[in-house]
Amino acid sequence: MHDFQTFKAFKNLMIEFNFSEIKEIKKIHFTNDSSGYLINEKSNLFSFSGNTTKEIKTPEEFQINDLYFKNDSCGIIIGNYIPNHLKHYSTILEGRFSMTFFPIFLTFLLLVFKNKKTSKNTLIFISLLLISSCSIFWKSKKTKVSENKTVIQFNHKRPAPFYSTLLSHNLLSYPEIDKINSFISTTNNFGQTWKTKKICNKYSCSNFLLTDVVFDGHNYLISTYGPNNHTDGDLYVLNNQNEYTLSVSRGVREIQTFKQNNSSYLIFYGSKEITKFPSNELSKTSGNIIITNNIYDSLYTIIKGPELEHDVTSLSFYTKNHFFASTSSGKLFEYKDEKWSPIIFFENILVSKILRDPKSENSFILTKNKECYILYANNNIEKLSVPDISELITSKNEIVIISKNRLHIY
Repeated sequence: MHDFQTFKAFKNLMIEFNFSEIKEIKKIHFTNDSSGYLINEKSNLFSFSGNTTKEIKTPEEFQINDLYFKNDSCGIIIGNYIPNHLKHYSTILEGRFSMTFFPIFLTFLLLVFKNKKTSKNTLIFISLLLISSCSIFWKSKKTKVSENKTVIQFNHKRPAPFYSTLLSHNLLSYPEIDKINSFISTTNNFGQTWKTKKICNKYSCSNFLLTDVVFDGHNYLISTYGPNNHTDGDLYVLNNQNEYTLSVSRGVREIQTFKQNNSSYLIFYGSKEITKFPSNELSKTSGNIIITNNIYDSLYTIIKGPELEHDVTSLSFYTKNHFFASTSSGKLFEYKDEKWSPIIFFENILVSKILRDPKSENSFILTKNKECYILYANNNIEKLSVPDISELITSKNEIVIISKNRLHIY
C-alpha cells in the first residue's frame, strides 16, 4: 500500500477560470486557449471568453448530454428527451434476438409445439435454416492473439448503410407514445440558429441515450447506450455529405482518438459483452474495448475487459498495447503484455475516471468521492488538494480539472 502525499502548493496547478455566473460546470469544450463552450448543471449552453460567459439559446426538445465545436462558430450538441414517468422505467424486453432470427425461431416453436405431426426431415431443415440465419453474417477471419485479445479481419471493408435519416433500433419495450427521443443539433453561426434532427428511420425513432461526441477530422462520431442498463448501442457518423450508423450491438460510453508513431486510432468502449444472436460481426465478440484505424477500416482489435460483468468507464492510453482502464465497479486495471493486472494501491479507493496527461507519462485519476490523484510512470502516486472535483478532460495538450464552477489547468 502506498503512502499518499498531497500537493498543498499545487506545484504547476493554477486556477485559470472562475465562472461566477455558473453554479456548476457539467461539460466544457475549448475552441482555443481562453474561449469555448460549456454546459451547466441545468444542461444550458454557454459560450465563454476568459471568465466571461454568455448563455446561448438551444432547441427546447431535448436535454443536452455532450457538445463538440470544431471552431468558435461550428459545433454540435447531442441529447435526449425522457418523459419524467419513464426515468426509472425498467425494460421488459431486452431485444436479445435479432430481427433476422426471431421470425424463424417463432416458426420453429410453432411447428414443434402446435404441430406434433411435423416430420423429422422438416425439423432438420428448419434447424439448418436457423443455424444459417445466425451465421450468415459471419464472413470474417478471426485471430485469437491471446486470452484477452482478438483481431477481426473483415473480408471487405465494413459496409456503412446510408439512409435519408439516421438508422436506429426499436428494441426496448416503451410504449410508442412514451419513447425516449434522441436528438442531434448543429450550428455554423455561433449558436444563433440550430439545425435539429430527431434520430429516426422510416420505421421508428431511437430510444438510445446519446452519450459522447468527438470529431476525427472528417466526421462527427456519436456513441449511444440503452437506458436502464440496457447494454445495446450504436455509433452514429455525420459528415458534410452523409449520415449513417455503425451497428456494434453494444452500448458505448465514450469514444477516443489516439495517435502512435504517426498512426491514428479510434477507440470506443463501454458495455459488457451482450449475449444474443448476432445481427453483425462485432456483436458476438467478447470484450468491451474496440480499436481500429478509422471507421471505414476492415481491421478491428477487440480487447476483453478486465471485468466482463462491469462496464469499462474510462481509458488512459500510453501505447496501443499498454493502457489503464477503470470499470463501473470502481476498480483500476493496467493492460500490458496482453494481460490485465489490478492496481493494488487503489484497493480501498473507488475510481471514477483515469486520463492520460498529454505532456507526460503520467495519468490523472478521479475517484468517486471527488478526489484527484496523479499516477506517475514509476507507479508512485500523489494527491491533489483540489476539492469537489466533478470531471477531468484534456484540452489543448493540457489536463483540465473541473471543480464546481472553476477550472484548474495543469
